[in-house]
Amino acid sequence: MRRRSIDTIRLRKRALVVGALCACANPYAAVGAGEPPAQAAGPNDDLPVIDVHNHDAVDSRYIESMRLWERYGIVKVVLFGNVSEPAARATDAIAIESSREHPDRIIPFVAGVDIHSPAGLDYVRHQFAEGAQGVGEIVAMSAYSPVVSRVQWKGLHLLDGTLPQLYALCAEYGRPILLHIDPPDGGLEEVAKAYPDTLFIFGHGNAFNTPERLERLLRETRNVYIDFFAGFTAFNEASGFTLDDFVPLIEAYPDRFLLGSDSGYGVGYEHALIAMRRLLNLLGRDVAEKVAHRNFEALMARARK
Repeated sequence: MRRRSIDTIRLRKRALVVGALCACANPYAAVGAGEPPAQAAGPNDDLPVIDVHNHDAVDSRYIESMRLWERYGIVKVVLFGNVSEPAARATDAIAIESSREHPDRIIPFVAGVDIHSPAGLDYVRHQFAEGAQGVGEIVAMSAYSPVVSRVQWKGLHLLDGTLPQLYALCAEYGRPILLHIDPPDGGLEEVAKAYPDTLFIFGHGNAFNTPERLERLLRETRNVYIDFFAGFTAFNEASGFTLDDFVPLIEAYPDRFLLGSDSGYGVGYEHALIAMRRLLNLLGRDVAEKVAHRNFEALMARARK
């Protein structure tokens, strides 16, 4: 397999037209992309995968999705539903209840956090007590997403409302926080440095972003993890890159990448899972194993009960 250094990646000329489409799951409708392509066997097909970004608590869609989990080796799923709006409280409850029914498969996060009221912090504490293992997806800022730019509890910037207190609360419990940030150069580097004990997951960090920007973020921080939405890069026409373009970066920072499906937003859920497998088969075995599941397992091991 051909290797290229980060410095020699030829970034394709393109406009980062984040206004055309923003990779964040639509909680109201399934989005498809036709029949999934046939897959050739790959060297890392046997690796178990944790999907760290899944919205299928909406209408309990996770029940139907389980057949695809089996087909593509998804052994665990970080589950939530709607995000940063009152409707997310109901899907948070579904995620937590589903984790009680499937404790070995489902990891519940909570996304119904009102960052404009101190009561939102009390809500998070209560949900941690109920079994939530993390916070997110939280819309820390969104200017372009056709879905979450309009949600009631979104932030205008990464320090809006009670977001600083929420970061501190997550650090206190050792729980990660998954953030939606668009445009993607929204100041996460500075916030991560200001809250060094908080574990940040940059939701679909590769979407409408470049390997160069991600490299700078990873180089300058120690507590930011990239939720890599392989489906976007592999199948969304708005992506200006291929999976292979990100391989040198992932191999340079093998401990900082996770895999998320975003429930297949814009490409279809099965396509998102196929893309995960394609990415893993571009990586060396040790790196692929970290990205597939070990990095997230290590991150969650830091949580305090």
